Amino acid sequence: MNSRTRKLVPQHREATRIAAESRCLICDAYGCEPAHFPTHRGMAGGKAGWSREEWVPLDRDCHDLIDRRLGVSAAIEERRIMALLMLEERAPKWWRGTDGTT
Repeated sequence: MNSRTRKLVPQHREATRIAAESRCLICDAYGCEPAHFPTHRGMAGGKAGWSREEWVPLDRDCHDLIDRRLGVSAAIEERRIMALLMLEERAPKWWRGTDGTT
């Protein structure tokens, strides 16, 4: 199998569909992708799955910010901390379906 080929499980396809129809929990933009939260796959969360409580909808820029793909400057880290605090507040409401973003 080609190393670039990723096996997509049905739960991942469903998470991608739901995220695409949802607003980003950080910036409120539409057209999101599912981002693992609160356990990131790279932080001993390799077995993180795709149930609704294991991911949140984030647009690409916010996903990159949370996953530290924008660099490690003090300004970016400050933005990242603020975004994480927003996620800690908003994610439980989104998981329960009580925030109106889906």
